[in-house]
Amino acid sequence: MRPAQVGRSMRAGGARYTRAMTRLVLLFVAGGIGTLARFGVNHWTRELTAGSFAETIHVWTINVNVVGCFLIGLLTPVLTRSAGVPEAWRLAILVGLLGGFTTFSTFGFELFGLLEKGQMLRAIAYVTLSCGLGLGAVWLGYSIGDRVVPATAAEVATDPAGEA
Repeated sequence: MRPAQVGRSMRAGGARYTRAMTRLVLLFVAGGIGTLARFGVNHWTRELTAGSFAETIHVWTINVNVVGCFLIGLLTPVLTRSAGVPEAWRLAILVGLLGGFTTFSTFGFELFGLLEKGQMLRAIAYVTLSCGLGLGAVWLGYSIGDRVVPATAAEVATDPAGEA
């Protein structure tokens, strides 16, 4: 290999490293922002529902997950179809921010707690509201996002999250 080729190869490797590190930093920061947003929304919702039935079915987790479902539905078509949105930013928002914001593991743990206490009706209400409202929020958000940035014929056949 000639010296000029070695230099180009090293610069190309450095550029790949820089892109990879940029993605990691964006995911890290966006995940932290999502986590702080979840903490704030949970705190606010707990204060609003203190002493009510909504408190007994963990409405704060339902709230965060429904909002997160709506946002991923809304932002997926907008971010994947809009020209000029770098993949690193799309991943930071959809994976980092919304991944830090939503709380499926908390949902599972709270459901387990309800079942362990024998609170079957509350557990059923919790699952039904979480899944039903979550699916409805994804559909609504995606419907709005699809109107903002309509799909091309080629995109209709692909996975909207870009994982196909």
